[in-house]
Amino acid sequence: KPLWTNTGLLISLTVQTAFLGYSLFSVDPFTTKVQQIVGFDRLPLSLRGVLLGLMGANLVVAVAAEALSVYAIRGIERVAA
Repeated sequence: KPLWTNTGLLISLTVQTAFLGYSLFSVDPFTTKVQQIVGFDRLPLSLRGVLLGLMGANLVVAVAAEALSVYAIRGIERVAA
């Protein structure tokens, strides 16, 4: 089955992406405290851009892997039939 039919996975990925986007680009006491814990007073904008790019690349790779695996499975089923 395609990835988008797994509702639980899609919900968890959406929540994770929303949280990461919020924590990357918002300035509030929670994110400031987390940044202090990991040793950054404030994440530079260039690092935030790199992290956002990595999130986008992860999305592209996930969708491509899904499409490739569905294509491969359909090809195997066609050969086996």
